[in-house]
Amino acid sequence: MKKLITFFCFIAAMYQSSYAQEPVLNFEGELYFIPAYMTKKGESLLYSIEYSKGLTIYDGNFNVVESFNNEVAGTPYQERDITYTRILDPQANELLTDWEVTGDNTIDGTIYSSLESFEVYSDDNNYHSRSIYVSQTLFDNDDDFECIRQNVEVIPIDVKQSDYIKEHNSNGDSYEYVVVSDPLLEEYGADYAEHYYDYQKDKNLIRLVKTERYGGLYYSDLNITTLDGKVKATLKGISSISEAYYFQGRCYIKGYSSSDNCNVLYLIGSDASDIQEVSRSKAPLNIRQAGNNLIIETSIGEQTNIIMSTIDGKVVRTLPVTHGSNIIPMGGLTSGIYNVTLFRRSTPIQTLKINIKAQ
Repeated sequence: MKKLITFFCFIAAMYQSSYAQEPVLNFEGELYFIPAYMTKKGESLLYSIEYSKGLTIYDGNFNVVESFNNEVAGTPYQERDITYTRILDPQANELLTDWEVTGDNTIDGTIYSSLESFEVYSDDNNYHSRSIYVSQTLFDNDDDFECIRQNVEVIPIDVKQSDYIKEHNSNGDSYEYVVVSDPLLEEYGADYAEHYYDYQKDKNLIRLVKTERYGGLYYSDLNITTLDGKVKATLKGISSISEAYYFQGRCYIKGYSSSDNCNVLYLIGSDASDIQEVSRSKAPLNIRQAGNNLIIETSIGEQTNIIMSTIDGKVVRTLPVTHGSNIIPMGGLTSGIYNVTLFRRSTPIQTLKINIKAQ
C-alpha cells in the first residue's frame, strides 16, 4: 500500500511540475497571428501590438522571436484652428460683413502609431485576415520580417497646413480635405454655410464659415520596411494600403493616393525592392468635415457601408451610405484621426484617414 501511495505521489508531483513549466505569455495590447505560409520556416507565429509602443513576435513556446519599437509613437504635436465667418444676404447677393475671426483653438496631440494594417487574400482561398501588420514571406522570401510603415511628419504650429502640404506634395496640391463642389462656397472661399433667420433684419441670411489649420500632422509616403527600420521599398504619394493579394505566386498590394484621389495597384517582384505600378483608378470615396457633420460622397451605384474606427482600431460608427452625398452627424466623436473604410458587402473598397475636429 505504501508503494502505491508513493507511486501516486510521484505521479502528482510530475503533473504539478509539468504544469508549472507551461509557458506563460505576458503581453500588452492586441494579439494576432502570422500564418504558417507567411513565415520562412512554415510555422505560425503570434504577435502582440501596442499602438503607443511597438510590436513583439512570439514562437510556439512564447519565446520572443523579434521585437519592434516604434520611435514615431508618442511624438507630441499641436494643431491650431482659426475659424472665420462672414454674412451673406442671398436675396440681394450681398456680403454684409468681411471675414471675422470667431474662433481660435489650439489642441495638443500625440502620434500613436506609424504601422499600417491590411487585409491579405490568397488565390487558394486558405487565408484571409483583417488584421495583418507583419509578414516574413509576403513581400519577399528572406529572413526579415516586413511591415508597412507610414511616414508621419509634424508640421510646425506656426505653419499653415495647406501651405505645408502644397510644398511637400509632389503634385503641388493640398488634399487635407476634398475641394467643395458647391458653387456658392467656391465663389466665396468658404468651407461650409449655415442658413439662419436674423430677427433684427427680418430676413433669411447665410453665415459663411472657413477654417485655417496650422500645425498638425502630414502623412506622406508609405515604406515597406524591416522591423529594425531598413527601407526596402517606398510607395510614393500613397497614404494608406487596404489589401495585399497573393496571386499565382506574386504579391500585389492596393494603395490609396490622397493627392490624386485614386487607387493604385502595385506588383511586388522577387523581393520588396523590386516594385512596379500596375494601374490607377479613380477612388469611389470622398469625405470632408462641414461643421458638426461629415459629408461622405461615393460614386458606387449600389448601397455600401461605412465603418469608422480610431487609429488603434476601435470601431465608432457603422453606417449605410448610398450613391451621392451622405451627411453623417459627428455627435459623440472626439477630435482626432480616424480611419473611414467603405465596404461593398463584406469587401473593403477604400480607406481614408480624416482628422476630425469636434465643434
